[in-house]
Amino acid sequence: MASRDFLALLDQMKDVHTRKNAGYAGVGATDPWANFRMANLFGVSSFTGCLVRMSDKFIRIGNVLKNPDADQVSESIEDTLMDLAVYCLIAICLWREAHPKKKSKKKLKKK
Repeated sequence: MASRDFLALLDQMKDVHTRKNAGYAGVGATDPWANFRMANLFGVSSFTGCLVRMSDKFIRIGNVLKNPDADQVSESIEDTLMDLAVYCLIAICLWREAHPKKKSKKKLKKK
């Protein structure tokens, strides 16, 4: 049986992704990963750019845990963790896009 809290967080994650994507990419944008693709301008893959953003979130959590006064953007630990969770799923999408699974050819059985 799945946790109701966990499932509620998944719904919240969907909402966070939808709202932030509209803010970064713009309403009506056709590429949900456009802001991550900007990393390509600097010779960095979109996937790696996403990992860098994830590392920023880890650093932020560590800094705020060490010193709560270090929070200068009023983003809670839970908000930061939610962003990190969203980035994890975005990273999977970017990874799959860059490494599409090759269609396997079915082997014909000899009769």
